[in-house]
Amino acid sequence: MHERDGGRCRFVDEQGRRCPARDRLEFHHRRPFGHGGDRGVANIQLLCKSHNQYVAEADYGSEAMARHRRPPDRVSEASAVYSIAGLTPRET
Repeated sequence: MHERDGGRCRFVDEQGRRCPARDRLEFHHRRPFGHGGDRGVANIQLLCKSHNQYVAEADYGSEAMARHRRPPDRVSEASAVYSIAGLTPRET
């Protein structure tokens, strides 16, 4: 798949330009698995994270995808303070 897709995002815009992204590629089912697509290699392509999210919203709707997204990782305020001071939190 990596070789077939040239190691880059397979998304092509309306003007026929292909996305140049080569980092953080994700698997995308061309025919969504939730809509009957299979798990075979021929049905999977590489997309960058942004285009994978964009196409998933087109396939399932933005509201459905919002329900499945994980919140971003956050560092607690206490952890940030310890990190800045070069300290480690005490074990309780």
